[in-house]
Amino acid sequence: MRRTIILTSLALGLALSACAAPASTTTTTAPTAPVVITTTTTGPTAPVVITTSQPIAPTGTGVPHGTGVQGTQGAGMGQGSGVAQNNQGTGTGQSNQGNQGNGGQGTGMGQGGQGNGGQGNGGQGNGGQGNGGQPAVPTTALPTDLPATPCLMCDTDLSQYTGPLSAAEIDGLRLALNDEYHAWAVYHQVVTDFGEVRPFATIIPSEASHISSLEALFRTYSVPLPTENPWLSQVPRFASVSEACTVGVDAEIVNVNLYTRLFTSTSRADILQVYELLHAASRDNHLPAFQRCV
Repeated sequence: MRRTIILTSLALGLALSACAAPASTTTTTAPTAPVVITTTTTGPTAPVVITTSQPIAPTGTGVPHGTGVQGTQGAGMGQGSGVAQNNQGTGTGQSNQGNQGNGGQGTGMGQGGQGNGGQGNGGQGNGGQGNGGQPAVPTTALPTDLPATPCLMCDTDLSQYTGPLSAAEIDGLRLALNDEYHAWAVYHQVVTDFGEVRPFATIIPSEASHISSLEALFRTYSVPLPTENPWLSQVPRFASVSEACTVGVDAEIVNVNLYTRLFTSTSRADILQVYELLHAASRDNHLPAFQRCV
């Protein structure tokens, strides 16, 4: 019993001595282990682990299937700044491919755009056919040696005339009306003999309009008019339409030359206007029509 007490006391003493005496130890620094903080939330979402010893990689908010235009390789920012792929949004992951971006993989900068090369508006332009208008003026000079149309109404007595026109102006009006009477009578005879052949059938109404314009001037200036067209039944007959067209060419040339001379016979604006219109009609319309017919 006494031995047991002594042994117990001795063990207790040794224990007290060990606690009282400070232990001498040598400590070496070891690599710090990563501190892991784990937050667990309930639900189907897996725990998110954030490790403080490495860069934080956010999941990003990129729009899937972006509209980037593929083209020339962009100026990638290199490691750490490439735009995430595979619908990973616009995070700053460790992509080593730089800005491959918008290959349809998000909204990154892409590989550069092919751009709108476009085909442009080549257009065919407005070539235009011009204003149509009247036929072109003949570029060749008209012969001037054709005999003038005999005047069948120039012997009218004007001794009693008291109007404002000079003798030269009156003669000009009578020569013009006489020539238009002659043309109408010739063309009318051709239609009577050969039917409604062109261009005679289409020119006759024009000649009638010319006659009306000149007769209006006669009435305006009180110049006596003949009772009827003096050329009726005074024109030649032709064996064919082609022969008649040849005569028509000469008749229109004579008419054009006549009005060219009559421009100097007066300074009255209304008379000159009629002369100019009839001159242009013969030169630009009637003459080319007969030339095509020959």
